[in-house]
Formats: sequence, structure tokens, C-alpha cells
Amino acid sequence: MESEKVVSTHYNVDITQSETLDLIRHAQESDAADRLLTIRQAISKYKKAVFWAMFLSTSLVMEGYDLVIVGDPYFAS
Repeated sequence: MESEKVVSTHYNVDITQSETLDLIRHAQESDAADRLLTIRQAISKYKKAVFWAMFLSTSLVMEGYDLVIVGDPYFAS
């Protein structure tokens, strides 16, 4: 995997400052470490995000079923 070039999209960020370079390097290291996680490790590390995504997905699916059931004349009383 080749190193990606970081291009600033904000004009007030000076990428020559050591603090900014440290922040970029830390972000790249964290990204590389996250890519090496197994599914089980990722679920354990990001437990809140996983459950939030499951909750939101379930809500969306149930909303779809609700529209189908309510609009179905066979289930109308």
C-alpha cells in the first residue's frame, strides 16, 4: 500500500507546523491500525456505533413494513 498525499482543503491550516504534522501522522497511524482489526475486535472497539447502526437500520426496516401492512387491504379491519 503506497503512502497517500495529504492535501489540506482549509486555507487557514499550515501543514508545515509540527503540531499539524503530528496530528496527520497520528490520524494515519490510527487509520492503519483500524484497518487491521478483525470483525470481532471492531465490534468490541466501536460497540456504541455498531448498536446505533443496528437500531437505526431496524427502525428503517420496521417503518417499511409498517407502510406495507397499513396499506394492505387484507389486514384492514
